[in-house]
Amino acid sequence: QAALSAVCLSGLVAAGFAVGEFGQSGALLEGTVGALAGAAALLAAGITAKRGGADAVALGGVGKLAPRLATASALAALALAGLPLSAGFAARAQIFRGAWANLPTWAVLLSLLPLALLGLGLWWSFQRVFLGERRGAGRIRDLDLLETGALATLLLAVALVGVDPLRWLDLLAR
Repeated sequence: QAALSAVCLSGLVAAGFAVGEFGQSGALLEGTVGALAGAAALLAAGITAKRGGADAVALGGVGKLAPRLATASALAALALAGLPLSAGFAARAQIFRGAWANLPTWAVLLSLLPLALLGLGLWWSFQRVFLGERRGAGRIRDLDLLETGALATLLLAVALVGVDPLRWLDLLAR
């Protein structure tokens, strides 16, 4: 998932810089959001792997045992997927606004395919690890205070960018 996310988001940033002013501002925002949400997602995945052993994905049902970890992972995945009201959505809207103005329609529509695959991959991973029946042995504990603070800080930054993306665009453009 990390590799797929990195390829999709890097491609978006590169494309944004190629499609004019709106795309460039979206690329700056996407780079920021991708770094923050990606860091949160990787931190949550690392915590899950550390506690779940070599095959944490095979565990299933981790959300019942570690609800804070599941919530943080879901919020990071939603930001990476770029759903509406997330900072990723605002960034992609800027990039696609520039793309519609500068590229043929077929090229813009074709560029949506990797984003759809990213969303499906994030959903599939989340539901395999955090939802469903418990398949693995052992018990996974929830986030401790330090882990909660680190993830909350990253996710708060993502939320602040999503609530007022224009302010962050102005700061990034300076």
